[in-house]
Amino acid sequence: MAAKFVDIEEQKHTQRFSDILGESGRMLMPIEGYAKNPLVTLEEAVEPIAEYVPDVKRRVYFAKKKYEDLSPGKLSIDEAAAITLYSMEWEPQSECLYHVLNKTLRNENRQKLRPWFLFLKLILTALTHFPSIARTVYRGVKKDMRQEYPEGTTLVWWGFSSCTSKINVLQNELFLGVTGPRTFFTIECDSGKDIRTYSCYQADDEILLPAARQFKVVSCLSQGEDFYMIQLKEIQPPFPLIELVPQPSPSPGPSPSPGPSPPIQPEGPTIEDITKQLRDDLKLLYELDEFTIPRYFFILPVKKCEVASIKDVKNWFHIHYKLYFLCECSHEPTRMHVAPRGGYSIKNSKQFVQRYESYLRPTLKIAQLLLSAGNLTIPQLENISIVNNNTVPSEMNTPEYRQDMEHRLKFVDTLMNQIGGKHTSQQGANLREILTYLELVDNEQSLGNLDPVATDDGHVRWICPEHYDEVNSIDKLSIYINDFKGMGGKFDQKSREAVVLGMNVTEGNVKMICGALTKGFNIVKLVFQDYSFYEGYLETLLDTVAGDGVVVLCI
Repeated sequence: MAAKFVDIEEQKHTQRFSDILGESGRMLMPIEGYAKNPLVTLEEAVEPIAEYVPDVKRRVYFAKKKYEDLSPGKLSIDEAAAITLYSMEWEPQSECLYHVLNKTLRNENRQKLRPWFLFLKLILTALTHFPSIARTVYRGVKKDMRQEYPEGTTLVWWGFSSCTSKINVLQNELFLGVTGPRTFFTIECDSGKDIRTYSCYQADDEILLPAARQFKVVSCLSQGEDFYMIQLKEIQPPFPLIELVPQPSPSPGPSPSPGPSPPIQPEGPTIEDITKQLRDDLKLLYELDEFTIPRYFFILPVKKCEVASIKDVKNWFHIHYKLYFLCECSHEPTRMHVAPRGGYSIKNSKQFVQRYESYLRPTLKIAQLLLSAGNLTIPQLENISIVNNNTVPSEMNTPEYRQDMEHRLKFVDTLMNQIGGKHTSQQGANLREILTYLELVDNEQSLGNLDPVATDDGHVRWICPEHYDEVNSIDKLSIYINDFKGMGGKFDQKSREAVVLGMNVTEGNVKMICGALTKGFNIVKLVFQDYSFYEGYLETLLDTVAGDGVVVLCI
């Protein structure tokens, strides 16, 4: 049985989730020197730091007492108690172990870390027993942090970072609150450790990021009413910022489970690796000759299913599944979204999965990535009109919704790994026959409420109404730019300045330029250098420029 901890001072346990203000983000010397120390008991590990952390010895007693009759799982009692001790909070905050440790880790004088070497060795060894989790986690602080985190910058958090996997935890007044200046951090991590079983405060769903993690600021947004959101993405530095401890050797025989944990990404490929592979997979789908229907789709069971509850694989295909299309508004997997139409019920699910498994695998990973970023919303289909598709609003992306989607995606992943038979390649599966597997609505105009857009490279993208004009205009812009370059011109997309150098301007050239301008080719400055053309062509050009918003014409 995994350890359970009764809160000592439950009302005083919020500060470590907001322990951000002390982080300067600056690059310091790496943390090293502790790994060569021996593993010792927790009592021995805190002896050198007792003068910096008053009351720590008494806190060690309470932490270890909890594991006398309860198994610490794969960890030793001292390792488990070290994590529990880290999560403890008491008054004053400045004397809590986590606070003093993090303050020391952020100090550029690395000599001050020496008294902490034994404790660092113990807690970091404990964390090696936990698989690293790739998911989105959250922190918050009651302050406007936009100036400290400008978009596009890279920074380091040198301290241990306590995060939560539940957004609603931060809505508590003791955490982030609902009034005053507040900054909400969403962190796409790949080194998180799920320590909730060993934390003093299990209801907080604590995910701990080890010390010395590097991040990039992806975005910084104002949500109004003094509320700001900063999105961080964990990145890997070229050299480790903290000395690594050896991975634990497997213990002989089965070990007790440390308790339930959410689905995790297995050790191995990083988020960047997965995303790159998905880009390659999507490119193959995009370049298929078959373009008469959308190519990006995934499936979900209609109701929540547990793998363990359905032991016979044959019964997995008796479950009701629905198919959902993805809008092709972006070639970037993390920026796609589910098409604005409820799912299609699937007939003969076994044959469908076996036939289209090569399509389903990459799009299932996209759905998992979107969920980890909090961007997977599934439209619900109710009362679809025979004329068009009217969908009700998407479900709220609540923690309960997120957990439900994690289970469903995991179930489909397991399903595809269990299917037998010969898998059909993407080239060998006729996409048009997918219609025979779907329960369609009479007179439905387009699958997934998506419409085709022809691109300048001869392909077709299937786009939702919201993004149709945007994508269509981008593709048209590419055509105009290519035509302009074909006549010997240059176009700077950033400054929107077009230049024609040393050429005899023909009637066809003028028609191309004027046609592009009247159809939305936005040129701020149009320059002709060392040119020649007939006066009539010039008049046509001047009339078009005057009516289509070119700010400067240089001839």
